[in-house]
Amino acid sequence: MTFWDFPNQEVVRADGSGPGIEVETPTLVSIAPATAVVGGAPLTMTCTGTKFDSWTVIVFNGGDEPTTFIDATHVSTVVHPATASGAGTVPVTVRNGNESSAPRDFTFTVAGVQAEGGYDPGAYTVDEVKAYVAEHPDELDATYSAEQSGKARTTLLDWLAAQEPA
Repeated sequence: MTFWDFPNQEVVRADGSGPGIEVETPTLVSIAPATAVVGGAPLTMTCTGTKFDSWTVIVFNGGDEPTTFIDATHVSTVVHPATASGAGTVPVTVRNGNESSAPRDFTFTVAGVQAEGGYDPGAYTVDEVKAYVAEHPDELDATYSAEQSGKARTTLLDWLAAQEPA
């Protein structure tokens, strides 16, 4: 626990002497949702924990986010998956003054397609899918053949082609 002097933006001595107010360390128990598809629509992420107040800030991947205070155990922000650079995990914390919670993971995935054999690349990065395809050429051939026979769905081949940089 530290003390924070908001007008001067300075930490006050731990014994409480001097100006400032007490700032408690927040805890972050969960975030919901904890995943989003890269390129998807904006979504509201709610953080659940303890010791939140009207000054609590959500820190998403190292950056302070506009935060809505709901109550002492809930704050929220809008996540913009369209700005994500690719699949991966980023840390989320909550902060009161200079006191931060332990992080929780938020995961970005790529849009998945259902292929022959139930393989769903939405849970993997593009490089992981490419490695899988290289190791399992029979499944890619079966998927391509199914598409050619008139089944209307996206194949791994189409999905991989769409992931290539323009």
